[in-house]
Formats: sequence, structure tokens, C-alpha cells
Amino acid sequence: MQKLLTEWREYLKETAEGRPSFSYSQTAIDFIKEYEAFRSKPYLDGEGKATIGYGTRRYRDGKKVTLKDRPITEEEAHKHLIYHMGHIVQGINRFMTKGPILNQNQIDALTSLGYNIGRHALVNSDAYSRATRKPDDPKIRSYFMQWQNEPGHKKRRKAEADLYFKQ
Repeated sequence: MQKLLTEWREYLKETAEGRPSFSYSQTAIDFIKEYEAFRSKPYLDGEGKATIGYGTRRYRDGKKVTLKDRPITEEEAHKHLIYHMGHIVQGINRFMTKGPILNQNQIDALTSLGYNIGRHALVNSDAYSRATRKPDDPKIRSYFMQWQNEPGHKKRRKAEADLYFKQ
């Protein structure tokens, strides 16, 4: 929790210094909900990790989801989703300190990818690296497609790449 507070303070300081700040849109929320699907009870995801709601593995307090946890409501799941999406966008903003400005579709597509693979993996990915240097490079589509670890990922990555390049 302390790490998140420190990162948040740094983000606020950087924003105050005039660095660009991006956020996700309703499109990203709807997109992620479509691919994650709501589950009120804990379950094991494709990687064998306890998950709940819309793909949540950790609650907002940092506690890991377990299979013994109580069911949650869709409203609670939405709050977890928004919290974790904020964490992803915070990472996008934190590491995008110079270079081209991305459009909303590009931010939303990267947010979805990051929500699925994790913030650390996102900011170290070829997709993110290329997007922050040359956002119109057609190779970015293939970089999205590199992240196919579970059934259904191919369809999701294609949809994310389509959203990224949507005008």
C-alpha cells in the first residue's frame, strides 16, 4: 500500500509540473467488462490464480483473492475494476514523460492490454515501447498479438489492436 501511495504522490507531482496526463474512457471500461465478464464468486483463471469480479486478483487493499472469499456484487466488482484501471493508467502516465501524445483510443487499448497482462508487463512490452515512440507504426498490431497466453486472447488482442488504430 505504501508503494502505491508513493507512486501516486510522484504522479501528482509530475502532473503539477506540466507533464501530460491521460485517463481511460468509458470505452475502455466497457471493453474490459466485455472480455473479462463478471463473476460474483471466486474462481481460478486460465493461469490458475484466484480471481473474482472482472478479472480482479487483488482487492483494493492489496489482499490477494482466495477461493474462500465471499461473493461480491457487480457494483463491488466495478469499483475494483476502476481502481485497477487507474493503476494501469498511472503506469502509462508515469513512464510516458516525453514523445508523442497518444489519442484516446490508443490509451484505452493500452489500458485494456495492461489490465489483462499487468502494469509491469505493459510498460516493459514492445507494444507500449513502440506506442510511446512511434504511435502510428503498423508493427504495434503484431506487438499486441504477442500476448496470447490463454484461449480467447487472440480475439481480445485483435480487438485491442483494432481499437488502438481506430480513427
